[in-house]
Amino acid sequence: MRSPSHIIRHLGFALLSGVMLWLSWPERGWTPLIFVAFVPLLWIERTYELGRGTRNGFKVFLWFFIAMAVWNGLTTWWIWNSTSVGTIVALGLNSVFMALVWQLFYLTKRDHGPAIGYMSLPFYWIGFEYLHLNWEISWPWLNLGNAFAVRTEWVQWYEYTGALGGTLWVLGVNIILFQISKNLFTHSLLLKEIGRAHV
Repeated sequence: MRSPSHIIRHLGFALLSGVMLWLSWPERGWTPLIFVAFVPLLWIERTYELGRGTRNGFKVFLWFFIAMAVWNGLTTWWIWNSTSVGTIVALGLNSVFMALVWQLFYLTKRDHGPAIGYMSLPFYWIGFEYLHLNWEISWPWLNLGNAFAVRTEWVQWYEYTGALGGTLWVLGVNIILFQISKNLFTHSLLLKEIGRAHV
């Protein structure tokens, strides 16, 4: 069973991820935040990966859902002006769909290892965005590549890849930065252990 400090930490990470995604969106314009906004979620997934022996499927899904619900709610609250019930349904469904993408990543990484797992996240997310653009309940507003709507000079290459190329860029940078932070954290823990051994 997770301690209250783990729960508070995971809740903080989920909220941080959702808020950073919201702040990076075009109406806020803090675009560079998009490149680190998923790092807290990757840390949550990492802690559940390390606790492999327990059944964590629903718990980790819950944290993913909270992060996606915060992002969806803060970014698209204005739908409420049109329909309150429709807003709850739209935000709820979109948050579930996004959390399911993260859940697929978690399960793939758990069952097939980190290399395939981290490659699967962009694959699943881009697949989700493509589907979301081409089915009856299309909702392209929160496609990750749209984060650069106010930074068009950064994405002149969209004429070749479309906004899905921006999605790949965002997820790739988040994964790389997470790996760097994980390595730095592991290195600092190792140095602390070495220091204790010499005391």
